[in-house]
Amino acid sequence: MVFLPTRILRQVPRPDRLHQDVAIAMLDQTVLSVFNFVLQMALVRFWSPDRYGVFALFANALLTLANLQNGLFTTQYGVLVPQAQEGEERQLLRAAIFSWNVVFCIVAAVAVSFLIRYLATDQTVPTLLAGMLYFGLNLLREYTRVTMMSEGRVATALWTDLAGLFVTILTIFAWLHFYAATDIWHILLGLAMGSATSVAIEVATNRHLYPLSLSTRVRLRYADVFRRHVTWVLAGIVTTEIQLRTLFFLLGAWYGLAAVGVVQAGLMLFRPIGVLWFAWSRIMRPAFARAYANGNDAQAARLAHLSAAAFLVGTLALLAVLYLAWPLIDHYVYAYRYPGVGQATAFWGLVMILSFVRGTYSVRMQGQARFRELSHVSLVAALLTVALVVAIAHFRGPIDTILANVAGELFMLGAVMWIMDRKITA
Repeated sequence: MVFLPTRILRQVPRPDRLHQDVAIAMLDQTVLSVFNFVLQMALVRFWSPDRYGVFALFANALLTLANLQNGLFTTQYGVLVPQAQEGEERQLLRAAIFSWNVVFCIVAAVAVSFLIRYLATDQTVPTLLAGMLYFGLNLLREYTRVTMMSEGRVATALWTDLAGLFVTILTIFAWLHFYAATDIWHILLGLAMGSATSVAIEVATNRHLYPLSLSTRVRLRYADVFRRHVTWVLAGIVTTEIQLRTLFFLLGAWYGLAAVGVVQAGLMLFRPIGVLWFAWSRIMRPAFARAYANGNDAQAARLAHLSAAAFLVGTLALLAVLYLAWPLIDHYVYAYRYPGVGQATAFWGLVMILSFVRGTYSVRMQGQARFRELSHVSLVAALLTVALVVAIAHFRGPIDTILANVAGELFMLGAVMWIMDRKITA
């Protein structure tokens, strides 16, 4: 894809185009999500459940690794690099975060691929090797994507993602042409080749953003970042995962998989806004960091309030559409096979309203690098949610347990709003 214009690859939007950056990031995330959804549906359609199950292990493992990478590296880049006032310190941070991210990508790719091979013992050597490339290159692609967005080069991220998708689709169709049936390693390798294309375009064009070094100075700098920030970010991620996932595990244990299916089916309808919020957070996290580094606290507050209002209105609008279209949704999507899914959807709507608004202000707190306080709030909210899930599941029913998340999100929102504007202490 060397034919992409250099002026596009080096494009840096002006600060007054922040709204355009958010729109492009949302478009980028939407394109990737639609592609992944179509691919998953095609694999379900043409593969047997056991073969698709192995691919699902790889896909879910990548999501877990991406969450871990987010805590270890990408969140640090999105907050600390924009806050750095001196060019030398900024470059040292880039070297420290990127170099250890490369180590993480290699170690995680090898370790998790062997773990999946242990769980699915009938997998071939090509699948093992393709899995390593799939994990390593996708994680590296995620890092470069966050770097581009943090540096204000959002259009570049979109172009390189489109280039990677083109290579992935071309590779998969090539396998279909030369083989009667695609194997797991064909798909994994196609996805890896697309990520490799995107990474190669970006790194070749902006090599100064990806300095690789494991010198003593670089190691000590990342050790300081880890001590001051990473441990708290990871703690927040773990507690948030507990808050979100405990509900499904407890429902499965007490009420069976059918109850889990109904509750999950109601949540599924809110994924479109979740995709948009995720894209928004990638742009706004460094934007908040820059605003606070420059002393523009009022600008950061205004951006947070406007964003929270937008997600509130958007979620309410989606709820209104779901309400009006519910007879069609229940007939064509659920086929009347999910009793209680309407109530589950309404309850999840309440949760999502609070979650997106709270998440907006949480990203603002991350822009202040207040990871420790945020992790403390997440821990208390997780404990409160789990306790309420147990109580409601015992005295009420499976669908009512969704309301435990309403209480947890309300607590987090109140705590974040109370903490956010207080003076930052060392």
